Amino acid sequence: MSFEMDWIKCENDKKKCVWCELNKMSPLTDNAKYPGHCVFIVWHNGDKHNVLMVGQGKPEEVIIWLQKHTEIQEYKDKGLYITFAGANPHTMAERIEIYLSKTYNPRIKEDYPEELQGIEVDLPF
Repeated sequence: MSFEMDWIKCENDKKKCVWCELNKMSPLTDNAKYPGHCVFIVWHNGDKHNVLMVGQGKPEEVIIWLQKHTEIQEYKDKGLYITFAGANPHTMAERIEIYLSKTYNPRIKEDYPEELQGIEVDLPF
């Protein structure tokens, strides 16, 4: 059984829910949609949603960091997308991040302590 996550989408100009375009997000105005600490997934619009990175942090800081991240921005011509879901930073965020990393096998990876096990969550795609 997996832990239920509320993966965030954005509204486009037609008021439809769509995946958030990373480089169109404003950390100051879009931040209100993502309260607290979150886990995130960044991907580009190539073949089958190529996941570039999974991680965690405060959304406003994550957005700023990713918009300047050289390796991420190498894929901007393919369209960069992001989604967030709330996660407690002290008990669950790292375990969720580990599960997402093992599931999506992102191009930009982080090393995790071997003794930590991932916790299964609902996936956004």
